[in-house]
Amino acid sequence: MKSNTQTDYQYDMIIIGAGMAGLVAGAYLVREGFRVIICEQAEQTGGYFRTFQLQGFSFDAGLKAVENAGMLKPMIRDLGLDLKLLPSPCALVLPDAYVALKTPEDVTRFYRILGERFPNQKKGLDALLGQSGKVSAWVELLTTAPNPLFEDRKKVMKLMPGWAIRNLGTLLRSKRVQKLMDVPLDDFLSRYITEPALIRILTEIFFSGTPALFGLGYSQVFYDYLYPREGLQAITNALASYIKHKGGEILLNSRVKSIILDQDKASGVELESGESIQSRTVLSAGDMKSAYLDLLPGNVIDDSLRRRINSSEVAESAVCVFAGVDIPVQDIDLEGCGHIYIFPDYEGISLDEQSDPEFFARSPVEVSIPCLHDPGLAPKGKTGIIISALAKYDFDKGWGRDDGRYEQVKNKVADQLIAVTERIIPELGKRIIFRQAATPHTYERYTLNTQGAVCGWTYDRSRTFHQGKRGKILDVVKTPVPNLYQAGHWTMYPGGAPVAILTGRLASQGVIKRLKRNG
Repeated sequence: MKSNTQTDYQYDMIIIGAGMAGLVAGAYLVREGFRVIICEQAEQTGGYFRTFQLQGFSFDAGLKAVENAGMLKPMIRDLGLDLKLLPSPCALVLPDAYVALKTPEDVTRFYRILGERFPNQKKGLDALLGQSGKVSAWVELLTTAPNPLFEDRKKVMKLMPGWAIRNLGTLLRSKRVQKLMDVPLDDFLSRYITEPALIRILTEIFFSGTPALFGLGYSQVFYDYLYPREGLQAITNALASYIKHKGGEILLNSRVKSIILDQDKASGVELESGESIQSRTVLSAGDMKSAYLDLLPGNVIDDSLRRRINSSEVAESAVCVFAGVDIPVQDIDLEGCGHIYIFPDYEGISLDEQSDPEFFARSPVEVSIPCLHDPGLAPKGKTGIIISALAKYDFDKGWGRDDGRYEQVKNKVADQLIAVTERIIPELGKRIIFRQAATPHTYERYTLNTQGAVCGWTYDRSRTFHQGKRGKILDVVKTPVPNLYQAGHWTMYPGGAPVAILTGRLASQGVIKRLKRNG
């Protein structure tokens, strides 16, 4: 291929994928005046921030709420996006108690109820509650720190000394707390809890291998949940509008077939339509496995990296039921909580037990009610309910796809999830107008994430791509291929929406510096 000069390039950056990471990167690049085009294989932007309409109801297809994590709100302010974020209170529902999480005392109540059910574990639960408090304080510390990625650096430098003094005690404990990122949650719990059922209960709403830091700090995250008016996609819609307003382009229904190289440097992409687009840099903001193994020529990635990618496992996906019901939302008494986790029993169940075809009759479920925040998301007098659970791609012979039972398996699981949800919404099944279910195979098809993985690579440190020592945070967006960058929930450990925002911003910073340096 003929070498290009700078003036030959149509764009300064091509971004593969219009999910959160790709849109954040694109927004910051166009703000600096660079020419950006985003190629998205789906018919709309959003990725796991996708909202869809069905018979007058709006449903969030992926995420059901999003935490600020010290990044979302600062990013929105920094870009001047017109977005209304509403608090999304959470509740934990045990077989004999409904615990709305609105203050730290509510977490204490949750542990106390568990202590009453497992009296011989009360001492361990009390100690564990203390540890959770310390970790939650550290999480709060991180999420309230002045953030130089999304705020004026001079302002950050001015605020930092006061912030450090106010949080000195927590800062002094930070090294000890950070070590918990390398300790699996169930291993940490076993230091305090001897009852296997209780350990299962305390871990079953998390991904397999979730680190103790993440699991223990989640009580703080529960207070941090937010829901945008008009649904989750309002966030990515606002970013997409910003990009277009600043002169950027977004191509929908435009799947990338390959990344073009010029003298071993990324210089553009070829779409499945056959169209080629040239660019000074390329950002892969989608599935990492696909980017390295499918989009790049086979001789570009060395054998050790290829083996590492192939041997690493991806995270769980989800099974989801979207139901329109003829119950007015005001008649559903959830104490103002639009985000609920239901524990069906006190035995608990591990994700590793999904080899049992009856797994979802006992699995904890996550319930979300969008119109509780915005009445316009459902027809008057009706309610849209989303019921989901963590799920593996190969459940029951690939969800029955291996032997032609896909619809049968999907409907059976939907019935089971609805039955669990009837704990908080009695006779829900009788009030359903319609329902639609999605499995990990659905999410793989719509997002192109391998096996429909919700957060990229598995959280299990022994099986994830992100093993060993963590390098410099600024290096996570770099790849072995010059001019090719990466961002998204596959890029850092542990993956998730905050990582998508973070890496999208880091990638934009790296590219902006490179492009300005090269003129």
